[in-house]
Amino acid sequence: MLKATKLAVASLAALVSTGSVAQAGGLSDQIMEAPVVEDPVEVAPESGSIPGWVIPLAILGVVIGVASSSDGDGKKRQKK
Repeated sequence: MLKATKLAVASLAALVSTGSVAQAGGLSDQIMEAPVVEDPVEVAPESGSIPGWVIPLAILGVVIGVASSSDGDGKKRQKK
């Protein structure tokens, strides 16, 4: 019986000391690290391979070319 009592007291002491050790660090202030703020990366606007005025100029050139190559009176030429 004495041996069982010693074992019970030792087990109870181990549980109490384990619980107090686990709670010992809870009274200090928490160390908070400053949040890392990254500078926003500026992205250059994407640009095409050719300037924006080249395509309308090419379309205008095609329209002028087609207009100058057609007959002025709208009639088809007859073959001789």
